[in-house]
Amino acid sequence: MRPCRDFETLLIDRAAGDLQEEAMEMLAQHISHCQACAAEAAALEETLQWVRLPPKTAEERAAMASLPLRTAIAWRRTERRRSTVQGAAAGFIAAAAAAALVFIPIARQRAAVPRPVELSDTAAVELEIWAMDVPYGEALTGGGGDLGPSDQVLDDEGE
Repeated sequence: MRPCRDFETLLIDRAAGDLQEEAMEMLAQHISHCQACAAEAAALEETLQWVRLPPKTAEERAAMASLPLRTAIAWRRTERRRSTVQGAAAGFIAAAAAAALVFIPIARQRAAVPRPVELSDTAAVELEIWAMDVPYGEALTGGGGDLGPSDQVLDDEGE
């Protein structure tokens, strides 16, 4: 037999111990008259006896009572750690941006200045000396004249 539809949820709540006084009295009166609901109540009680947990120990009750506080502390710690990492990352990015603002113009200036070419060919060296605004010809010859392409450059012995 099946229990009455109107009392099925009340029977489950009674077996779980979640039924209020008024509903408990009403269900007790109904069970005394209805054999199907009485059998279902007994079956539910027996089933829940098999799966019911033992009573909580004092340690378990204390752990459950302190759970909200421990959760809040852990959350604050996590938030503090996250904000510290974010602050460090922001500082690193700011330092990198400042370094870029300082070093990029310097690098562009260096790139704009032509680098001297090392020449090993004496004809190329003579051509380079001749093409300069202030040629080294004066220093090499000891005179005041400019060296032209046809002028000779003194070698190490002064010839």
